[in-house]
Amino acid sequence: GIEVEVYYFIKKSFFDYKGKVTKSNVTKFIKFMGPCFEIVGFRQRNKQFNYLGDICSDFGFNIRFIVGRKIKFKKLNLNNLKTSLESKKNGVKINGNTNIVYINPLNCLRFVLNKVKKDKINLDKDFWVFTGSSVGVVPIKSKGIYKGKIDKLGSVLALIK
Repeated sequence: GIEVEVYYFIKKSFFDYKGKVTKSNVTKFIKFMGPCFEIVGFRQRNKQFNYLGDICSDFGFNIRFIVGRKIKFKKLNLNNLKTSLESKKNGVKINGNTNIVYINPLNCLRFVLNKVKKDKINLDKDFWVFTGSSVGVVPIKSKGIYKGKIDKLGSVLALIK
């Protein structure tokens, strides 16, 4: 399957920060952002959620991430951006919204960064965070060009062979 997501490229200086990541300070760690595709090979079928983290966790086997153009981070209201995924050859046209992802992708990023801090992970380099699908998983039924678009962020293309 294929999903349209927002990605963030996080500065390694994040690992030097000792406090909690909040709505007001999360933006200082972001170097770039943009639209991306997550290519998914396998999905679990989780029927019950026990913790908030279960909902935010990705229950799949990711094959690849395809990132769109890097955009220098700017403070956008990501609460209600329209998203779409289409493949003209395959007759796929799905619309979505960024508010599907934990109210907005920035909240998802904050959740992930706080989890990294809690687990005491230190990569000592810049790293990527992918924030969850805004259109759900769309099955890849055949070869072709898939285009994902997120308003105000841009688009990403993938050629599936």
